[in-house]
Amino acid sequence: MDMNKLDIESNNIGGYFSSEHLDLLTIIQCKTQREVIDFVCHCRQLKGVFKEEELISFLSQDLEQLKRYVFASYQNTMVLHDCSKKIALDNTLSRLGLSEEEIDDIKKAYSGVKSIESLRNIGNYIKTKHPNNYEEIIKQIHSFISVERDQNKNENIYDELSILNSNLDMFDTLLIDSGKPEIVINNLLSLDNENKIDFYFAKRDLDFAYRNNKHIRYHTLLSKNACEKLFVGATKEEIVQILTTYVEKTINFINEYNETHKLEDGTPVINAIDLFNEIISFDPMIYDSNSKEWCPYKRIGDEYKVVLDEKKGIYRDLLPEEIPEYKNIWEIKYGITIDDICKVYEYAKKHKPVGVNYLYNEPFLEDDDRRAKVLETLDEIDIKSPDLIDTLGTQMHITIGEDIERIKRCFKDFKDYKDRTGKNIQITEFDMSLASSQIPRVISINGNNPDISLEEIYAYKKQNIELISTQIKESGVKLSGITYWSLTDIIDGNLQRVRSNYLSNGNITNINQIPTVCGGLIPTYKRFLKSNELNQMFNNSNQEVNQSIDNKRII
Repeated sequence: MDMNKLDIESNNIGGYFSSEHLDLLTIIQCKTQREVIDFVCHCRQLKGVFKEEELISFLSQDLEQLKRYVFASYQNTMVLHDCSKKIALDNTLSRLGLSEEEIDDIKKAYSGVKSIESLRNIGNYIKTKHPNNYEEIIKQIHSFISVERDQNKNENIYDELSILNSNLDMFDTLLIDSGKPEIVINNLLSLDNENKIDFYFAKRDLDFAYRNNKHIRYHTLLSKNACEKLFVGATKEEIVQILTTYVEKTINFINEYNETHKLEDGTPVINAIDLFNEIISFDPMIYDSNSKEWCPYKRIGDEYKVVLDEKKGIYRDLLPEEIPEYKNIWEIKYGITIDDICKVYEYAKKHKPVGVNYLYNEPFLEDDDRRAKVLETLDEIDIKSPDLIDTLGTQMHITIGEDIERIKRCFKDFKDYKDRTGKNIQITEFDMSLASSQIPRVISINGNNPDISLEEIYAYKKQNIELISTQIKESGVKLSGITYWSLTDIIDGNLQRVRSNYLSNGNITNINQIPTVCGGLIPTYKRFLKSNELNQMFNNSNQEVNQSIDNKRII
């Protein structure tokens, strides 16, 4: 099968799988009707969807039709990612068995959520109304996925995942993101509640890996999203305490799981943990003396501007005395320094699971200035907590047409860093897709005729992956692993992000106007193209293909 793989030697090939996709893969892998029933009975997402008499009827149904039916039922529990917050909330509340009056009261409480305390007030309200089973209700809220991601409501996902299932042997390791604080920590419960830390999703993902004899890279103990979603209104002291407890319980959970779950070669399931993920700002920052806030400095249209309020479109020019710099976003938001973070990880260092690597994971390291800041931060971590980090991971989410010279400089620096420190280097989330600005030239939007065909894009992407592979090999750096992020052209996180951005900007009115951004490891969108055109294109010589692309100045 055609693959957009890097041509680089590595003993560890990984792929990213969301919890939803592992659930759906589990359905596809069911070998009997009883296995399907067992899945339904233990899946919180499907709680209350099937009545007992319907489950009994499953025993007499055709297995393939049954799997497709349960698969579609799982999809139907979620709403599309471009829906309103009201629709998403209504979808969650409709699954809890509450009265309409109770649901209305919760909506009113939710509409005013500004802090952790107000979230706990919702939990306290449910506890007052349902003292005997409130924790079950809270668990259901916390473990119900209301909004889809990565196109898992797409009508072709069953076929996409079936293709992945038949190619699962290509992966040594599964990257899962169910270890994130915002997924594990249940903010509807009080700090002293023993069920506040809930590893439901992580346990399901790990069990899938165990059944399929795969290692797990556990992602991630400190994430950028936690800043945005989990600690709104909390003090620095509260955040540090929550993170310290979360890290301790997570390391205990991982140690316990690894002790009782060994793969066929005798190694534990979890062999890597992302400790740090995206802690450096994506854009350089400027301290604005008027608002007394750090603001991004980035390209807006054709110029670089200081972004004061992007939602309201408020920008300003850079002042002569201002110098943009990349910053630790935890310190900007909460005053949490690298020293504070290293103290949070003291337990993880002291109780490190046997056979596990600790990673520092960052994107956009192709940018020279951002890479320099990340390497500087790694050196600071090594000073504060020597030997805490084993591996530097470069995510390498890049666009078609990425500057090869930037790749060359990047991996030269990685080689120098590896030689200097002895740390491992991994590509941790590789994919290559169309950038937002390239979409109109390739995809027909609002009736516009694209001037570059998808066939040419696939050929150009293949050519660039070969060039990047050559640069990485010539750098001399030996990679300890490569993980692919967007595994097919439909199961593609870039596609969802591009669609959302185009919708919010008013460039499209329906997500289906952008069917692909060609980001998949497996280029599955090719099967939707006319086979005769496709065959004609790919039967051309590389020289003809490259000349055709160069003439159109694609990027």
